[in-house]
Amino acid sequence: MDISIRGALGTQLFEYLSGITQAKKLNNSVDRILINTGGRVVDTVKIDWLSQILLIDTPVQMVSGKAKQDVWKYPNLFKDLCNNKTCVDNIVLTRKIEKNNYKVIHVRGTDRTVASVDDYVRIVKTVGHDAKLLGDDNLFINKIIKHAGHGQNISKSAIDDWHTCIGSSELYCAFTNFTLSAMLFDPNKKFYMLDKTQAHGTVIIPDQTYNCVQQLFDNYFINAKWLYKE
Repeated sequence: MDISIRGALGTQLFEYLSGITQAKKLNNSVDRILINTGGRVVDTVKIDWLSQILLIDTPVQMVSGKAKQDVWKYPNLFKDLCNNKTCVDNIVLTRKIEKNNYKVIHVRGTDRTVASVDDYVRIVKTVGHDAKLLGDDNLFINKIIKHAGHGQNISKSAIDDWHTCIGSSELYCAFTNFTLSAMLFDPNKKFYMLDKTQAHGTVIIPDQTYNCVQQLFDNYFINAKWLYKE
């Protein structure tokens, strides 16, 4: 069977894991991974991230379609993933994981602004003066640091930032699959995601997506908590 996936780095990984988990349940082999880039999407969706972060024997092909697993609509897919952790255990990363002991705040900016400047400032002040910020929007990050009065922007490339998240000692964010995918390789890390009631960005994430995250919190991540949950 072919597995069709779609999205940027974190989403591609979750879509891939969902696909191979479902294939395993059906006792099917996987012939190809198809990365769908068609339609009006941001540039980060038009990149084969999967081959850059994982050593994969299965051929990966870019196609112009729109097919995908649509993982964030189905909490049961995440339940299946949590119940089949061997899929993650069998993954080989292209780079060795290196611990950095950072307290990292991931800032989601250019594609979907889930949280406001004030939301991130609140997180920076919670973390303290050794807060390290990274993300794809340096202007947004620097604005947060200016308003908070402290913090350091350590952003590099997307893959460098992803590995920094994996290697961190503590990881903070508003909803993003970028950090959630990094957590798959260090599920014991202290992980804090902004609760949906406390995210005041221009984009509202659906409840079903948060329900998918809750599956990871309940069944996979050992030290995960919702930030400022009422």
